[in-house]
Amino acid sequence: MKSGWIINFKDGGQLFYSEEGYQDHVKTRNVNDIKSEEYWFDINDLIKKHPWVRKTP
Repeated sequence: MKSGWIINFKDGGQLFYSEEGYQDHVKTRNVNDIKSEEYWFDINDLIKKHPWVRKTP
C-alpha cells in the first residue's frame, strides 16, 4: 500500500503527492504558501475521497 500527502495552500489550492514526490517537494517548498498538510496511509483512499485534488507529476 502506497501512502501520500495532500498539501493545502493558503490561496485555497490543493495538490497531492505520492510519498516519493512529497520528499522532493519538502526540499523546494515555500512554507509561507502552505496552510496545512494531510498524511494519508493509503493513496488510493486519498484519491477516492478527494477526486478533485490535482496530482503532482
